[in-house]
Amino acid sequence: VYNRLECIISMEKENSVLSDSSNER
Repeated sequence: VYNRLECIISMEKENSVLSDSSNER
């Protein structure tokens, strides 16, 4: 369960970073 949560958090974090990059652009 923890592993799955970490995976989701990691994915969301990456998504946030991508979104931030797009926003800055």
